[in-house]
Amino acid sequence: MASRIENHRFGDLLRRHRSRIGFTQQELADFSTISVRAIRDLEHGRARHPRKDTVRLLARALRLNERDGADLLAAAGRRTGHSVDLSGPYAAEAPPPVPRTPILGRRNEADALATALASPGRRLVTVTGAPGVGKSRFAVEVARRCHRSGAIPVLWAMGTGHTPFSPCAEHGTGLSELVERAVEDLFSPFGVVDGGHRGLAALSRAVGDRPALLVLDEPRPGAPDPLALARLLRECSEMRVLAVAERPYGEPGEQVFPLAPLSPAAAIDVLLWHLRDTRIAPSPDPEDTACLAEICSLLDRLPGALVCAATWLTLYDPATLLSCLREDPLPFLTPLTGAGVSGPADALNRVATSCTPQEEVVLDLLCADIEGERTDDLARNGGLPIADCGRVLNGLITRGLVRCERGTGRSRVHALNLVRVLRARRVPDGLTVDGPVRIAV
Repeated sequence: MASRIENHRFGDLLRRHRSRIGFTQQELADFSTISVRAIRDLEHGRARHPRKDTVRLLARALRLNERDGADLLAAAGRRTGHSVDLSGPYAAEAPPPVPRTPILGRRNEADALATALASPGRRLVTVTGAPGVGKSRFAVEVARRCHRSGAIPVLWAMGTGHTPFSPCAEHGTGLSELVERAVEDLFSPFGVVDGGHRGLAALSRAVGDRPALLVLDEPRPGAPDPLALARLLRECSEMRVLAVAERPYGEPGEQVFPLAPLSPAAAIDVLLWHLRDTRIAPSPDPEDTACLAEICSLLDRLPGALVCAATWLTLYDPATLLSCLREDPLPFLTPLTGAGVSGPADALNRVATSCTPQEEVVLDLLCADIEGERTDDLARNGGLPIADCGRVLNGLITRGLVRCERGTGRSRVHALNLVRVLRARRVPDGLTVDGPVRIAV
């Protein structure tokens, strides 16, 4: 109701100012460069929320003084000092967060995803993968590329449970508040009620039909309300949404980007970078390099696990840490100096224990064979139709519990090494054992 009253008040003001100066709608269109149809729609209240730059063009053409111009802005729902304008050069003032670490081994993937987000039809992309694989850091890199390529404003929504980045330039200002209110509406358990959702409406007014990137970095558990998300994408026709989530949202048109573990070379680079970040250390000799390569393999080349291992390497030499990881890697998935800091083990265990019965069957088979299984053999050994087995595998790969190798010949799938360790600790009643688990290598 308030929105409808504002629209009529804006139309009445516009018509009154136009009549005062003696302009026809066509003359106002000529002087303001706004189309006659747009002016007609505004005066009759059919246009919902004129953009701030549109109102300024009209005010300049009508030769309004500062007070009357501010009144016209307020009638349009663009109150000075209380709104966020993402038009023109102001878009550069909405950058993504500042990363504290370099991006290692992900540049090609980041370029590919940034290019995909810029292409028509790619409105919603969800990055998934194992806990600790670096989804949030990867999303920052993609957002930085999108921002640099066209000064596209980045609206960042991050969960309170993780803060691995420095704040963006707009942190603590109207922009962060605007995004927070929109997130509350998107993830509301009550859905869209009577066309409500003032937070979404405010974000839609600020963005309008301009390009923008909204990053949902797991701001709330679960998926957003589908109607609210559809409304946001409909009202912001050039907005792209980049989501970081444990699993896909399942929305129409959603593109899923499963983030795989690092390559062997990139994993060693990450380990060495964080080791040097922790202390000044000489370059490893060939013997140490071989140990570091195996350490990366035992930790599935997950950046989150490698960061923890780097802290332990300040105390133990690579050979000693490797021996410990062969016995049981789980105690070393928490930083050496991180009392009270949770590593990726808890999150990985939560994901690995939230499987369907069919996923349990497939994971049991994969954990029993360190060499992995061919996809067709897996279906046969698990007693599953090959189509059902494919869907199960896709879900496990999407969540990062399983990786697929597509070399020569038929594809082989492997359970992550850390997943095998976690499942080996389980006993039939679902509890876990506390003793070490020796790993086959």
